Amino acid sequence: ESMTGFREWLLGHEPWLATAAEKEPDDGGLNVEGLTWDPHDGALLFGLRGPAKQGQIAILRVIVDAGGGLWTTSSLGMPSVVHIRTAKAAATQGVRDLCFDEQTGEVLILLGRSTSRDDVPFQLCSWDGRSDHVTMLDVTFHKRMKPEGVATFWDGAKKKVLIVDDAGGFAVFDYPRPAQ
Repeated sequence: ESMTGFREWLLGHEPWLATAAEKEPDDGGLNVEGLTWDPHDGALLFGLRGPAKQGQIAILRVIVDAGGGLWTTSSLGMPSVVHIRTAKAAATQGVRDLCFDEQTGEVLILLGRSTSRDDVPFQLCSWDGRSDHVTMLDVTFHKRMKPEGVATFWDGAKKKVLIVDDAGGFAVFDYPRPAQ
């Protein structure tokens, strides 16, 4: 169900996002993509596709009183924005999706272009939820693929990653290793 007043609540607590919310996403405006639950902190994590800076991605962390009953802004703690460095960033990337991996306790982050007119490669990385950097994973996406979602699952004894595509396609592969 939706949470009445969430946008106003968020923009009231994060003034720099309020400024971005006045712009269109392709002009550096606010564009939230990706949502996952972090059970360690009892927090919702929101990925920011924009605004974005080269070499840095942003995730909004909102602590939630999930046992409080009503789904209202009064059950939310103060939001905080986590800025995470990406190694050797040659272009500006934004978050396309997030997935909390219960086995590793890490968050998979799908990165891609922050605006529709950018030509930036898509990448998959993992984040431990605490540090200020990500680990890039050894995944290469086909140049025509436009990844929009990520999830993990088990196929027997093998852990897999599912990537869904903006055009309705998908890819399934073994859980990747860190890139060299």
